[in-house]
Amino acid sequence: MLLLAYDVGTSLIKATLINKEAEVISSSSIGYETLHRAPLYAEQHPKTWWEGICKVTAKLIALKPREIAKVLAIGVSGHMLGCLALNCEGEPLYPALIHSDLRAKPQMERIKQELGEEHLYSLTGGVLSPGTTLCKLLWLYENEPAVYAKTARFLQAKDYIVYRLTGNMDSTDYSDASHGQLINIHTGALLCDELKSLNLNSAKLPGVNKSTDIAGSLSAKAAAVLGLCEGIPVVAGGGDGACANIGAGITGEGDIYCSLGTTAWIAYNSALPVIDEKRRIFNITALDGEHAGVFGTMQSAGKAVDWAKSLFSLESAAKLDEVASLAPPGCEGLVFLPYLEGERSPIFNENAAGVFFGITSRHTKAHFARAVLEGVAFALRSILDVYREQRQFGYMKLIGGGAKSEFWLQLIADICGIELRTLKGGAAITALGAAFAAGVAVGVYKDFDETAALIKTDKVISKAPEAGIYEQMYNKYISLYPSIKHLF
Repeated sequence: MLLLAYDVGTSLIKATLINKEAEVISSSSIGYETLHRAPLYAEQHPKTWWEGICKVTAKLIALKPREIAKVLAIGVSGHMLGCLALNCEGEPLYPALIHSDLRAKPQMERIKQELGEEHLYSLTGGVLSPGTTLCKLLWLYENEPAVYAKTARFLQAKDYIVYRLTGNMDSTDYSDASHGQLINIHTGALLCDELKSLNLNSAKLPGVNKSTDIAGSLSAKAAAVLGLCEGIPVVAGGGDGACANIGAGITGEGDIYCSLGTTAWIAYNSALPVIDEKRRIFNITALDGEHAGVFGTMQSAGKAVDWAKSLFSLESAAKLDEVASLAPPGCEGLVFLPYLEGERSPIFNENAAGVFFGITSRHTKAHFARAVLEGVAFALRSILDVYREQRQFGYMKLIGGGAKSEFWLQLIADICGIELRTLKGGAAITALGAAFAAGVAVGVYKDFDETAALIKTDKVISKAPEAGIYEQMYNKYISLYPSIKHLF
């Protein structure tokens, strides 16, 4: 009895076989590129997604030919905040605009005027930005009217894969719909009136389901192409952020984790959406269609580390750690704002840029390397402190590529003032979430609380007794951006 999870990542297509005990039996992946035809454009071709699914499935079958016949259900995850236009035959009419496509800045300004930022935030629990699906829809309406007129459905990445697997292109889920600012996060209903005021047709949007709802079964056509058995149930699936929540075992009230990758986020589970008066955080409906994932996302985490490695000609993250360890905590007054590609939570300013502040002649490469690691940790704490205004947390789970660095994890534990727990099988967290949704749908699991019990801790990193040394530097960090905001 196995579950198959497909994940359309920003740069990788993955297929993962998972057993009932949440163990990865096998996985395969293939890379692909994002196209940038013009400044602010970020596009992908949906047929490339499907070709990738076919290739990773073939690799999986070659690795585990006997096990593939035991697949009981298929779960699907994908990158969020996209916009793909399909005609009534299911053919793409335009390249898919992905989350990093920011061409819709003028449309964002119009939405601000028509709907109001505060009103939209109160309805959707999301912070308006040019990257949201709502802004992308308005961009297509205003700039590609022929495409918009011919569109039968606007889908997300994982919805397109569900369509290719089942033939059903009338399916999305609450996580993608909420993050795209297309539904009322409190009721789950489409924002029909708001869309109409922008001349957008809500009938072009697919039906919204729980991620555990079965969208269809594997069609004969798809089964023949993939080499799988016809009729396997395929669930509606979820956005990658929501799948990661469930894969990390975040199901109880106040359960919290940090995903430390190229970007990073901290998210916790809440029975109700959290509407922040200052709009510093955002909400994504959970895979169960009922709870809310409360998110704060920083734009450049691992990205800042990779940049520092290149800047200082260091061959690996381990070497960066080694160099950074030569500098004292607090870097003798040197502080880094990690806004290399703008910033999201808690400031939401796409014009913000990176800053080293407090440079003196005594600062060396080691100080700069450590300041980068500390700066990312300060940014994470600035998100965690927003959450702490409402509740306290005993510990925080941590996943992602950054979890490999024990030096960096200790910095984060010390600066954030919280115990960290890494997870076993952390590389497959998103796939686990998608697989769990499929498993709940077909009765392998009773609910997501049962799947959460399968997620085991790997390492525990406690806050060091001398961590108070960072308080003065953190106060400098949080004071710096407001002081120079007008310069960006």
